[in-house]
Amino acid sequence: MPEDSPERIVQVFLQYVSKDAHNSAYELLSKELKEVCSSTEFAADSYEQKDRYSNATVKHINTQSDSFESIVLVEIIEIESSFPIGTSENSYQETFNLVKENSNWKIDRLQFPINCLIDRQTLGHTNG
Repeated sequence: MPEDSPERIVQVFLQYVSKDAHNSAYELLSKELKEVCSSTEFAADSYEQKDRYSNATVKHINTQSDSFESIVLVEIIEIESSFPIGTSENSYQETFNLVKENSNWKIDRLQFPINCLIDRQTLGHTNG
């Protein structure tokens, strides 16, 4: 996938979170999201997500995109070993909203951190 694609930004973001690279992951957030989500809040909550992403497989499902906004849908598949025998699998979908800032895609809305969950209307976004 192209380095500057929305899908690649989501992939890199999840890699950063899974490796405790909070500052690098934070830099992939939009300017407006950073205004309501401090780096401290983000680091604290993304630390909690590390295990979830580091022990999971991420599968791209779909991308809806225009010149300025993009929605990337991925499936997160968690596989946990169950002792003494077997494994447990849990899968769910996550949506990442991205916007174009200075020709770069930035993540504009996340499902975590809880403290940074906001309605797009709060940021002045409109549908359409």
